[in-house]
Amino acid sequence: MLSTLRKRVKVVMVIVAITFIAGFLMSEVWNLLRRHEKPGTKNVPPGVVGQVGDYKVTVDEYRQVRQYIANKYHQDSLFRDLTNEDEARIDHLAWNHLETELTWTKIFKQTKLDITEGELEWIINNFPPAELQRHPDLMTDGKFDTNKYRQALSNPNNRPFFARYAREIYEQLRPQKLQMYVAGAILLPKNEVDQAVAQANTIVNVTALYIGPTALKEEERNYEPSEAELRQFYNEHRNDFQPKEEIRELKFVFFPFTITPEDTQSARSRIDEVYRRLVAADSGSRRDSFEMVGLTFGDYEPDTSSVAFTREQLTPPVESVVRRLRPGGFTRPLSTGNGWQIIMLDSLRNDTFWVKRIRIRVKPDEARELALQDQIRTFMDQAAGGDFDSVAQRMNLMVGPTPARVLGKKKLNWGVEIYNPGELVAWAADAKPGEVMPVPMRGPYGYYVFKLERVIPVKPAPFEQVKEALKWRVRQEREKKLCGELAEAAWAQIRNGKTLEQYAAENPQVELIHELINGVTDIMARGRRGAEFVGAALALEPGRLTGPIKTNWGYYIIRCDEKRVNETPVLKPENYVQQKQQQLFQELWDKITEQPETRDWRQVRSY
Repeated sequence: MLSTLRKRVKVVMVIVAITFIAGFLMSEVWNLLRRHEKPGTKNVPPGVVGQVGDYKVTVDEYRQVRQYIANKYHQDSLFRDLTNEDEARIDHLAWNHLETELTWTKIFKQTKLDITEGELEWIINNFPPAELQRHPDLMTDGKFDTNKYRQALSNPNNRPFFARYAREIYEQLRPQKLQMYVAGAILLPKNEVDQAVAQANTIVNVTALYIGPTALKEEERNYEPSEAELRQFYNEHRNDFQPKEEIRELKFVFFPFTITPEDTQSARSRIDEVYRRLVAADSGSRRDSFEMVGLTFGDYEPDTSSVAFTREQLTPPVESVVRRLRPGGFTRPLSTGNGWQIIMLDSLRNDTFWVKRIRIRVKPDEARELALQDQIRTFMDQAAGGDFDSVAQRMNLMVGPTPARVLGKKKLNWGVEIYNPGELVAWAADAKPGEVMPVPMRGPYGYYVFKLERVIPVKPAPFEQVKEALKWRVRQEREKKLCGELAEAAWAQIRNGKTLEQYAAENPQVELIHELINGVTDIMARGRRGAEFVGAALALEPGRLTGPIKTNWGYYIIRCDEKRVNETPVLKPENYVQQKQQQLFQELWDKITEQPETRDWRQVRSY
């Protein structure tokens, strides 16, 4: 049955693709005719628009993916006219889809993991879609009727619906199956669990000597290193004064979308229309309606699958509304920082809300956006032949205070969202200092025009440039050395029978401290004294001492005065195993699913 469903889905997709391909190719040809060769494109392989790992994405492949995303987006938007914002989102979604698909294709090829037709058929038969479990046609005496569901499953008229459901399961189940295998492979040794639980549930009371910079003489603390010492330290630690990878710093000018009260009212009207349609929708198909309305009216990538939020992640007003919902229920429009949202509760599991959202933001109308684009063109034309900062100042524009950085020609280190960051990285990798990116980058709140300001190579910074940092480092290293010598001398006297109290009385510049430590997870003690101090203290038995313990703050000589088991355990073995397995799983999963280096050579719509 499922093989037949797949064939039918393929036929439908081919027909849809053929229907739109002619218009798409014409628009591409027109863009190519208008496009001039731009700086940084000479190293782009012919016929290639990007690269994901070792895989080169051809023009035809990208066209097919973008057309597929555009068709789906257009269809899901009820064939309304698409705006510039929609087109930018389609570009963004198409590239994300390519990156994700190619990454997972490689993972599944390496792991040889797949889902059999028998597994799919069993899941479809035994786990009906959530929206059908409340459908009135499949109910008997107010309860879901399995026999009616299987009759609907065998009805040829329902094949398109179940074909989509089978595809969704297939796409979701492969990662879930891999997750299950990875999680099952993580085992913790019993001795590790016992030791971790014991350290977490142990309380120690200690006395210690602290020997830090305050124990030094005034002239030692105010030491001024000579030029020769600075140069010697610089030559011995040159690698400390160079970046780990090349850094390309980008200046930018931001062109924000201007918001008016009319824009706010327009967004409010749209969220009210969303709510009206959801209320009017049939209860049996409300989840489908929620996704459809979100695709039609939403301003963000829709939550086609549930998103998990803990109670702490939701603001108190939102949490108080969502926790009163039943699965399948939705909120009234809720205000956000820049618009409104409606939240549907999909399920509640272990204090975690699984929700879907329709989010609408306040944004300008297209007429003002076109005027903004004219301003951007003017700025880029003038900046290309003049000084970037001067042109910005002349046009009353502000250059961003903190530059964006491209690390190692492959990663954008910038806290601002733009729709196609890979394209910016690809341009910056080949650009020369002073070049202005020939196309603006678009984000949710406006456009950004970039200029490559400078390239910081992987080599030591010049001596004069880091001279002040060198002075601080030399003083710090000298203080550590002197403190270490004092600590060793103190430790020698302690081993010869002198108590900590006696030594502190004879050396008032050394601090005598008392610390109560509530297990290895005692955040306050770790913050005051350091993790090294806490670990050494917990390892001691009453009456025993440990030699100089080095921390970032100085040196400690520690004596354990009391040690006992916490009557109220803060950590149980099963909780430690669960936490540690989750941590190891996340680290391993992030490594497995890490996206390879990508290069985005697409040209955005002719600008």
